[in-house]
Amino acid sequence: MKVNYFSYSIDDASTGHSAFENISSIVDHYCEYQNKNLLAKDHKIKKLYLAKPLMHANVFYLMTPAPLGGFKAVDRLQGVIKDLVSVLGADSLEKVAYIYLDPKFPIIGFASGRGCADIDDLCFFINEIINDKKSKKRYAIDLKPIRNKVMKGDASNFKLITSARVRLESNKAKGILGGFLGKSPSDNMVVEVIVKRTDRKENIKDFISPLLDSLADKNDKSYAEVYLKAKADEFQSNVKEYMLDSSGVMFDFLNPNLKTTMEEQIVEKRYKNQEVVEATNGIVSSFSDRVKASFNDSDWDKMKEADFHKS
Repeated sequence: MKVNYFSYSIDDASTGHSAFENISSIVDHYCEYQNKNLLAKDHKIKKLYLAKPLMHANVFYLMTPAPLGGFKAVDRLQGVIKDLVSVLGADSLEKVAYIYLDPKFPIIGFASGRGCADIDDLCFFINEIINDKKSKKRYAIDLKPIRNKVMKGDASNFKLITSARVRLESNKAKGILGGFLGKSPSDNMVVEVIVKRTDRKENIKDFISPLLDSLADKNDKSYAEVYLKAKADEFQSNVKEYMLDSSGVMFDFLNPNLKTTMEEQIVEKRYKNQEVVEATNGIVSSFSDRVKASFNDSDWDKMKEADFHKS
């Protein structure tokens, strides 16, 4: 799983103004003091539930129920198999998307897996929160993806590549792999090719030069996603992970198999990745003639206070 980074501004329909306001305290107070049934909302066909953990500040969960038909509860020692419904009782098994709201900068980190809430669901729920207790929709969030400095075409300039994992576009896979595939894969299939070194002295860059040339060609649409472990230049001391996909959104990898929790990883990754802040400052600067730094608005400021959400 990876956490994608977005900057954001807030649009005010009543004034026509926009501002890079921070929403972290608003969402935090909403989760803490709001009537619990209002933390559940329907969006399109999804039932969403927003919550915050007790131990990790600025991290939130946006959850949607998981279908239980594909799971069973198994006691392997006794050989007893039960339906999850009987085990869970009134509880619900939920798929979770992780949200990180930076307390200082207009930055959102969002990590979502297959079948979880998506970025559209996130925007919907935030808009519900910032318009809470209002007779009509006044505010709306405007997400601005934070783009990677390293794009697909830059890979050919990497100093060292130790591993490459490439996901091919389905309609290109047969042509690239030649006789390996009898026919082109369907849309329900994923074809990946992995090349990695077994000797620490090996640089695989020279072995995948056709791939790097294709990535540099903007007209070549053969590769849906390219994952590299590499050093971009001589100033980079350690090998880093790069995901060069078509979106170009800046991200960090999360590893669910580590002892460190997902929440801890999200917070740690964000603070270690100062490129996110630099890129956000660049976005704010580029919109300075159209988007203000903050609203001069008492209604908005009230939402930042806990008392607004208690009543």
